[in-house]
Amino acid sequence: SVLKPFQGASADGPGNAAVVRPDPKSKKGIALACGITPKYADLDAYHMMACAIDEAVRNLVATGAKMGTIAGLFVLPVVGGAYLGRWLDSMASGYSVRWTVSLILLGVLIGAVNVYRYLEDHQ
Repeated sequence: SVLKPFQGASADGPGNAAVVRPDPKSKKGIALACGITPKYADLDAYHMMACAIDEAVRNLVATGAKMGTIAGLFVLPVVGGAYLGRWLDSMASGYSVRWTVSLILLGVLIGAVNVYRYLEDHQ
């Protein structure tokens, strides 16, 4: 790996992002990041998801990942699914997050396929 998943003075604390280089001879790597805000879900699950995506994107940018690639391939389908799901849930009677959760997961799936296809095309 290029940027280790465990960081700190003793390398014993988990980091929020890592860069992995599968082929040691290549200059290309894969940046992985997370953004977790579980306590925020008690207040508002939708805004918790938005904050988690925001934190993950900031962590990716901190590793040196290309913002255009991140936004175009992965983040836009997830955020688009969240907004569309939120709108559909607001049209339903009563409180519901059925569409929001379903379309966020669909956005994650579409984003993962986009990233896979991008990596296959740029090898």
